[in-house]
Amino acid sequence: MLHSLCWMMKRACSPNYRRWLSYRIDTSTYHIKIMPKSIIDTLDWSELSKNNSPVAIKLLMDHPDKIDWQQLVWNKNPASTELMLAYPDRVDWKFLSKYGYHDHSMVVLRAHPGRIDWGSLSYNWSDDAIVLLKANPDKIDWNQLSKNTNPEAIAMIQAHLKHEALRNQHKKALRVDDPPMATPCVDLSPIYNPYRPARHDDSLLKRVVKFMFK
Repeated sequence: MLHSLCWMMKRACSPNYRRWLSYRIDTSTYHIKIMPKSIIDTLDWSELSKNNSPVAIKLLMDHPDKIDWQQLVWNKNPASTELMLAYPDRVDWKFLSKYGYHDHSMVVLRAHPGRIDWGSLSYNWSDDAIVLLKANPDKIDWNQLSKNTNPEAIAMIQAHLKHEALRNQHKKALRVDDPPMATPCVDLSPIYNPYRPARHDDSLLKRVVKFMFK
């Protein structure tokens, strides 16, 4: 009996067991009930952060200071969105922009467009990320987009290259080798102006104007 108790305590304190337990927590509260508080405090929170069971999410909500925010990005439970929206200053926005493949990840990014890392988002191959990039073409990092495996990203690159080629052709067509000749400066002051006192002998112009409007 004592030997079995010692073995169970040793197993519970093992890092591998804590990692396994953090990953295996399921919808049942059985594991939570049998775990001593000391074990809960020493769980592998990186594994727990990507555990998508409701019980794991409840633990994360109760202990936000222990969340691994990068691993939380991998969590498929939509409830993880609530954690990110509740603690935006703790979210790793660069990591989320790059690896936020789930639909609820895009919900968080759309809620905070000013925090999006557009270079990282250009690498994100999810369809939602592509939609967001198409809506903001001026923010695309084309170098990172070239690493994107989404077929739509390749189509965007081809369209961009075609656009650049046409623009360069247009520039070449407008290019002039010789600078334009300067327009000679003509003194127009002698031209007759009935609202200005005559400064020159413009009697001839007066006669011409009188004849035209006779």
